[in-house]
Amino acid sequence: MAGVSEMTDHVAEAGLPAVAALATWGSVWRAGLCSPDDVVDALADVAPAHRVVAADPDAAAVVDLTAAEVGTGVLLRAVRRAARLRVLLPAPGDTLGLTGAPLGSALDAGAVLVLWLGDLSDEAVGVYARTVGPGSVTWTVRSLGSVVRLPDRDLGEAELLMKEAVRDATALLTRVGGIESGDGSASDLRMRLAARTRTEMLDVPPDAGDRVVRVIGQTAQIAAILHLAAAARPRTGLSSTGQGSVESALDDLHRTVRTARMTALNAVVAESDRAPRR
Repeated sequence: MAGVSEMTDHVAEAGLPAVAALATWGSVWRAGLCSPDDVVDALADVAPAHRVVAADPDAAAVVDLTAAEVGTGVLLRAVRRAARLRVLLPAPGDTLGLTGAPLGSALDAGAVLVLWLGDLSDEAVGVYARTVGPGSVTWTVRSLGSVVRLPDRDLGEAELLMKEAVRDATALLTRVGGIESGDGSASDLRMRLAARTRTEMLDVPPDAGDRVVRVIGQTAQIAAILHLAAAARPRTGLSSTGQGSVESALDDLHRTVRTARMTALNAVVAESDRAPRR
């Protein structure tokens, strides 16, 4: 099984940006605070082409999937019909209430938008996104069965943890050192960190709130640092004990980033849920 750090890189480069865009922009649209075209534009920024498939007949019925419409229109309809939605970023050892057969798909994708079907029911479907080629994303809708509705995490606490994590991640990068690609200069490292940070950024609506924007930005910065640190890790010359310590630090920081991202994205969704429908 892939380690946490490997899974996080996979998520950043595949389904998470698409799931984040659909969840946040879709929830704002549900509240009547933006148009459906805004949601479609946000998804187009992730990838121009989107295709939706159903993993089982029940999921196909829930989203009313037909051969005539297999793109973003299906996603909009699914989001509109849901009684409640939340982003889950499951990982080995922290499955966030997902069980049974769908768990493997959730862990493989790393990011799932859970759509609960009724106000009084825990029955839900999951929506996963996967990059299948340049500019092309395939979404899979899968029945999840009963999914416990976890309480939303505190965004203020996540921001405090991110401030500490920035320091820890920077210290880790300094510790592993020896990043050999590029010219090795401080300016080169800054350029590479900036480029990777842009790759790790998630799109959220402009009215998401300053704290959400800060947390999303901090998670992107830390994920970029961890990407470079992981790449440098085999060349550090550390002892086996030192390597194990670095591995543990990487996993802890990846877990912190994953939790903070989920908290920030769901804060946008929850705030939209509280807004009067227009």
